[in-house]
Amino acid sequence: MQLIFRKVRKKSTWEFNVEAQRQGLSDGEPSVRALRDLADDSPDQDGSGVYSDKISIFKIGEDRSDFNRVIAAIACSRKSLQEIDYLIIEEKVISTYSTPEECLGTTLDDHVNSLHLDCSLTSAVKLVELAKHCMKKAERCPKIEVFRAIKKSINKGWISDASLSTELRASYDELNARNTPD
Repeated sequence: MQLIFRKVRKKSTWEFNVEAQRQGLSDGEPSVRALRDLADDSPDQDGSGVYSDKISIFKIGEDRSDFNRVIAAIACSRKSLQEIDYLIIEEKVISTYSTPEECLGTTLDDHVNSLHLDCSLTSAVKLVELAKHCMKKAERCPKIEVFRAIKKSINKGWISDASLSTELRASYDELNARNTPD
């Protein structure tokens, strides 16, 4: 059973909490924010300004063997070192609503790029059903774990430390100084 990683903006969007109750949502019902989060809201790469119907996902293996590498690759595309919120979904669930297509990713790690898939979600009904399946399944990788994943990727040569943004590099160096034994 192949597992799929999907980065999301905010873990709490995927939980049934006081805010969801205030919005009148029932337990397990996705909010509009969750739908936007899943649908990605990013314009197509051609610069047309038209929003894509594709979601970006990564295969992480049945045993989550590529999880930390995907975390590091995604983190290294950011400007600052921070936690990462995500969903883990079984590939068979994704395949119920979309046909995943292999499509090279654009991270700083070539191996992670080879794990990337695009899924077209052209039906609002399918988007809602997938979001319902994902409710209460969001997880968070804490900042220190993100740091450790980046450090391992740099040490193994999977990601070049020279490719980190100046801002990310500063955050990384600060945490590295605090977490290195004297």
